[in-house]
Order: sequence, then structure tokens, then C-alpha cells
Amino acid sequence: MGVDSRAYFPGIDKKQIANFMKFLAPDASLESSNVAENYKILFFSYKGEKRKLNLHSRFLKKSSYIDSVMKEYNISKEEAEEWWKEDTKPGAEMDGLPLGTNGIYASLGYWGRNLEIMKILCYRFGGYLDESDSDEENYYKIDKNLRKIIELVFNEV
Repeated sequence: MGVDSRAYFPGIDKKQIANFMKFLAPDASLESSNVAENYKILFFSYKGEKRKLNLHSRFLKKSSYIDSVMKEYNISKEEAEEWWKEDTKPGAEMDGLPLGTNGIYASLGYWGRNLEIMKILCYRFGGYLDESDSDEENYYKIDKNLRKIIELVFNEV
């Protein structure tokens, strides 16, 4: 298993990411995957690198959350419902990610300009970045900042 950089973008969909990437990489194409219905792969070239950005939707449903925590933590349905109430309060988070939100997870192989690409996406949409999924560091928040995109893309400012 390889090392990836991961990002989470609350409140957007895969098409928005694909459309923005077409601006940076006109060859970008969003394709379905046989992994899962909500999983897509965005193929593109960026500064000479052929890349594959994995995208999947996160839709937090109460029933799947409760089933998952009951199984994982061996707790009762009542306890799981209490956890749901806590985890979906405004400001609740885990590993640096907001709980109770819908959005898109993205992962990109950890080589070449991966951090530059992931930061560009975070600066465009606002999001959370985990630079390497092989360390103990949590996601951190990156606010929208179009000027930072220009700095990263053109590397001159």
C-alpha cells in the first residue's frame, strides 16, 4: 500500500473539483470506478506529471453512523445515538475534520507535486489537508485563498 496525501472538502461535489482541475489541466477527465458507486477517479497531467486523484463522497447518514459505531466500539444503540448527538453538534470534529458534514474526500499519491496540487484544491474550495496518511499528524484546515493558488501555480510571487 502506498502513501497518500488526503484532503476533505465540505459542502462541494466531485464535479466542482473536476471543473476546476480542467482549468489547471485541460486534459482532466473524471471517470467512474468499479470500487464503489460514490467513488470517481480524476486523471490529469500537472507540470509534466501524470496524476490520478481519487474522489469519493461523504454523506453522513444517522443509520449508517449508528450501525458503524455500535459494531466498532461494541456499544448499545442508545449509546450510539448519544454519540450521534454529540458528533453532529456544530464544531464537533475528529482527527481535525468536522463531523456531521457532507463533502468530498480526495487522495493523491505522495510523490512529485502532490502537496502543491492538494494545497491548490484546498485554497480554491476551503478544506482540510492531511499531508501524509502514514504519519500521526491530523488534518489541518486551509481557508480559501486565491492568491495562494497563483503563488503555487506560477511559483514566482
